[in-house]
Amino acid sequence: MTVDVTVVRRRLERMLGEARVLRRFQAISYESFRNDDMATRTVERSLQVIAQAAIDIAGHIISQQRWGVPGEYREAVLTLQKQSVISDPLASELVHLVGMRNILVHGYLEVDLGLVHASIGPAIACVESFVRAIEKYLRESVETE
Repeated sequence: MTVDVTVVRRRLERMLGEARVLRRFQAISYESFRNDDMATRTVERSLQVIAQAAIDIAGHIISQQRWGVPGEYREAVLTLQKQSVISDPLASELVHLVGMRNILVHGYLEVDLGLVHASIGPAIACVESFVRAIEKYLRESVETE
């Protein structure tokens, strides 16, 4: 089986779009952020979509390359790390984002807005690094097949 480059790139584009959304809120103070329902909801949703797209990309690559079946979302990220698709620091950042996604989806009654606000900048950097790593993987491992 082969990795569907179109499937992967559509999700990378969505991640980049959500990173652009996050940039609009990067300079906002925590106090302003906390008191702006639209800002908090927008940032929460963007973080969720970014994490889910990364999970979906990881799952697709792992499945197509037959690298096993991750039991948890974080295991999908760690499998990409183990297969040298992403670096150790990037894997660590992605595991954090996956954890944030789980809180936003399942622990929505207990979301720490300070943590959400503090995640904006790192999430943007994570998206940029992830896109570079996946594009490199596609060029070197998939498009040459």
